[in-house]
Amino acid sequence: MNGQGRLAAIIDLVLPATCVGCGTGRASTLCPACVEVLAAARPRATRPAPSPAGLPATSALGAYSGVLRGTILAYKERGRHTAAGMLGAHLATVVAHALPTVGPVLVVPVPATAAAVRRRNGDHMLRLARAAARTLRRRGLAARVVR
Repeated sequence: MNGQGRLAAIIDLVLPATCVGCGTGRASTLCPACVEVLAAARPRATRPAPSPAGLPATSALGAYSGVLRGTILAYKERGRHTAAGMLGAHLATVVAHALPTVGPVLVVPVPATAAAVRRRNGDHMLRLARAAARTLRRRGLAARVVR
């Protein structure tokens, strides 16, 4: 987390913003209702439609809607960097669900453009990948981020 990200996290602790999931109330990251929604979500296999030929198996925590969509957008587009750890933990759950075997896990973030890094006050995908890898290691899997 860069200096601006740390400052945003401190400000969120002192002056909580709205919930990243639903945008209502006062919550440092998620309101209790949104915590429940995400806690109930379970990883599942999913395929885009139409599905490109040769696409490997894909998994997701849920449909890109509601609380999950709101949380991702708040993190990605509205600078709510405090959601990185929580989103990384959910990503780790999806990765662990999708893996057929236990072995080393390489988390590869989608590269961000220099303009996106400036606009978002840091590389949000790298931050998320690192949080996911940390969670996977805490769960006993050998995991590292590769760029």
